[in-house]
Amino acid sequence: MDIRYDGTRGIFHLSFPGMSYAFGVAADGRIRHLYWGPALTRDDSLYPLAEKELLPAAPLKGVDDPGVGLAEVPCREPGDFSDPVIWIRRADGIAGPRPEYVSHTVSPDHLTVTAKDPACRVTLEMHYRAWGDLPLLSRWLVIKNDGDSPVLLERMKSAAWHLPGGRAWRLTHFAGRWGCEYQKNRAFLT
Repeated sequence: MDIRYDGTRGIFHLSFPGMSYAFGVAADGRIRHLYWGPALTRDDSLYPLAEKELLPAAPLKGVDDPGVGLAEVPCREPGDFSDPVIWIRRADGIAGPRPEYVSHTVSPDHLTVTAKDPACRVTLEMHYRAWGDLPLLSRWLVIKNDGDSPVLLERMKSAAWHLPGGRAWRLTHFAGRWGCEYQKNRAFLT
């Protein structure tokens, strides 16, 4: 995996054989998903998309405002009715988080992006790792409580996958019970 960061535009581009994954830091510090699909050979092909998707969210419209890109880690904000990846509640009633970009570290096959929410007093580490030359991306989150009091972690998922548009996606999974294991189930995603 080749990990590139354009600091002037705030774009992260993870490039694999046959696949690219990109996200960026918006003007308000929020981290937004940009692209997942066939490999992009040049970073500048992301620039027009970044100009549109990395705008700051308008007050009370949240990240689901049609003029603002999708959150890399949806967290249930005002006007955001998507399923949140993380939902935290502090003992004092503050809920969230609303993470903003702080820093990142890069190794040959691993990217860690750090974001903080000072009101909720939590730090999120978003990890991205490649698996050799495979077009396979592994993502996970680490949540750290920066405050003195405990937090209630009401919901935590590893990630929200934003599937590339323009095609029909099908989910295939196997389920069953004793004697009927491995029954193939298929459903088209909408």
